[in-house]
Amino acid sequence: AWRWTSFGSFTPEDIDGQLCTHIVYAFATLDAETFPLNIDDSVDVYKSFLNKATEVRKRNGFKVYFGLGGWNDSKDDKYSRLASSSRSNRRNFVGYIIRIIEQNGFDGLDLDWEFPVCWQGDCSRSLQQDSENFIGLLEDLSEAFTSQVLLLSIAVSASKIVVNRGYTRISLLVRHVDWIAVSYDMYYIFMTFR
Repeated sequence: AWRWTSFGSFTPEDIDGQLCTHIVYAFATLDAETFPLNIDDSVDVYKSFLNKATEVRKRNGFKVYFGLGGWNDSKDDKYSRLASSSRSNRRNFVGYIIRIIEQNGFDGLDLDWEFPVCWQGDCSRSLQQDSENFIGLLEDLSEAFTSQVLLLSIAVSASKIVVNRGYTRISLLVRHVDWIAVSYDMYYIFMTFR
């Protein structure tokens, strides 16, 4: 929210520790070719928001998740390709994620692929096998995170159509995550209320 100065600037130091138990530091993006992460140097490095977010955590005792993905990062097939890649490739990715989390003092990962099967809500141009491959990716993350005592969350759609197509085996999905965020982005300050 720090970029939306016309609506008020909000930085990690502004977080009220009495109001939160968990926050997500969003977002790093996935490199489409090699699957490492891209961070926004202007924010994460020069403004030190990575360090500021984990400092707030130390003061207030809540959990801080490292957010990967988001709407803008979900417009093509890169998450689909990652999830469908070999188990060895996925495990290399998981190892890389763990190093990033530990180096920066985060408590876990919030994976925000919007959305398996329905990229950016469009179910016509995606792959049906994304649903199963997503569970495989979560399984690899969960297995490694459990041994490292790291947390794993995902953000999912509130759309019934997307849920029915992208999350076909919810009973398996929930075994691999600590929590699921749903029903976000329902209203923005710049929207007209109806």
